[in-house]
Amino acid sequence: MPKTSDIYVTQPLMPPLEEFMPYLEEIWESKRLTNGGPFHQELESALAEYLGVEHLALFANGTIVTADGSYRADVLVEGETIVQIGSGLGASATADEVIE
Repeated sequence: MPKTSDIYVTQPLMPPLEEFMPYLEEIWESKRLTNGGPFHQELESALAEYLGVEHLALFANGTIVTADGSYRADVLVEGETIVQIGSGLGASATADEVIE
């Protein structure tokens, strides 16, 4: 079998830079590099429409803030209710879906 090209499992597949530059320019102009930027809002809207829901919150790598303090933790949601905050909740047998 002839070798066509290497496939690196530890390296992301990247688009050509010239295809990605318009997105980077828009991000650069907005000066919003984290949650809440224009692409974040666009993805939230598209997901809400796709799922047929009125409200949707998309977040990643957040910090949980409560009256007791702030910390990194998992959030367990049942239906539309946050039922538990803690570490290792993704391993829970009651979880229907783990979103990384």
